[in-house]
Amino acid sequence: MSEPSPAAQPGCDRHGPMTLRTSTTREQAFCGTWYDCRYPGCRTSLLVPSAALKDQLAQQAAALAASA
Repeated sequence: MSEPSPAAQPGCDRHGPMTLRTSTTREQAFCGTWYDCRYPGCRTSLLVPSAALKDQLAQQAAALAASA
C-alpha cells in the first residue's frame, strides 16, 4: 500500500501530519489503515476502517437488531 498524498493524509491535532503504519498481518489489513503521530512520545493513532470491516460491523448490527 502506498502512502497517500499529504493533502489526503490525516493529522494529529497537536503535531500535524501522521505516518502510515504498515500492516504486517492479514488481521491488521482487514481492519483498515492505521496512522500514527510522528511526534516522539505522542500516542495519537487513527484507524480508517476498511470496507470489509464496515460491512462486517453492519451485518453484526443487523443480526443484533433482528434478535431483539
